[in-house]
This record gives sequence, structure tokens and C-alpha cells, in this order.
Amino acid sequence: GLIRPLKGNYAVSGHCQFISDELSFDRELSAKLLLSSLLPRERRREAFEMAADLELDLKKAFGKLSTGNRKKVGLLLAEFSIFPNSANVVLFDEPTNYLDVAGVEWVETWFRTFTGAAIVVSHDRYFLDQVVDRISELHGAKIADYYGGYSKFEEERESKVQAQIKAYEAQQAEIQRVELFISRFRYKADKAAMVQSRIKQLEKIERIRLPDYR
Repeated sequence: GLIRPLKGNYAVSGHCQFISDELSFDRELSAKLLLSSLLPRERRREAFEMAADLELDLKKAFGKLSTGNRKKVGLLLAEFSIFPNSANVVLFDEPTNYLDVAGVEWVETWFRTFTGAAIVVSHDRYFLDQVVDRISELHGAKIADYYGGYSKFEEERESKVQAQIKAYEAQQAEIQRVELFISRFRYKADKAAMVQSRIKQLEKIERIRLPDYR
């Protein structure tokens, strides 16, 4: 609710959570102390075991961890503190950035088992193929939905683009045919009514635009 829509209204039902890459924690604390201070007591052991699986060195100060390992801390907090208890909608911006193989596999598993709605922005096509079942494309101030992974989205979009190109070419051929008729008979008195009819026909045509991505 921090950004107001330009038009219309919206309502949020339930709890929505956004996890940022920029975690503003005490950089001097060890990762273990940081997790201990933020996680429920009953979930800490499980979180520490998961940290070991993710090859996360909990003894290191948070500020000395690599970007990928700092992100793992955020994911652990998300898994063991925030999501299971409250959020039914989560927003992720580039969830696989900076993660190693173990981290990416963990994120993929998390997405497959999460029962709420997850909205993901990502350039990782393989990851999207593994975890998403709907792609929303924003193009030309419009949103188009495609169901399936990223590969299926590319196939369906290409099919849609080719269909639009064919429709555009067919319409251009028809427009040229009508314009030729108007040009040939514009000054013939016995064709005046037909010419006016063709002019009105052209004016009413809803022009198909050639796709600007191919």
C-alpha cells in the first residue's frame, strides 16, 4: 500500500510480505546470533540445520558474509519466521541472484511447497521454468497472462506474434485494395456512391499494429 494506483481501487486480503536483498541488520553480529535474536526459539534448531545444508557459516559476522550468504540469512528468516505463520502472498525480486547451487535448489524447493501466492520478478529463465505456473507480461501499457513456465510463455507469445503479423499483412492487403479502388474511380460520377462507401469503410477499420518485438 505504499504506492497509490493512478486509477481505480484495490484491496488486499490477508497478509503480503516483501523480502528485500538489502537487509539492514547489525553487521557486527554473527549470523547465528542474528538468527537467534529474530527467530522463534522453537524453530532455531531447524533453521541452523538448514543453514548447514546451505553451507552458511553462522560464525561469521553478518557484514563479512558474501552477498549470496547474506541473502541466505534473509531466506532463512523468511522460511522460519515470517511466511509460515502469517503471509499468504509473497513478493520476490530476483530470488536467485548471488546464490550458489545449494541456495538456488533450496529456493526452488521452497516455491514448490509454498501454499500461498508468490509473485516473482526474475531474469533466471531456468528457475522460472522450474517454479512458476503463470507469466504476466507487461508490454505496451497492457498486461497479458500466459499459463505455464517461461519456455511455454515464449512459445505462446511467439505464436501470438506470428498470428498478429499475419493479420496485419492481410489487413494491409485489403486496405491497399480499397485505396486502389478509390484512386481509380474517385472522379467517375457513376462510381461516386461506391467511392464514398469505400472511404467510410477505410475510416471504420480498426488498424492492426505490427508487433514491435519479433
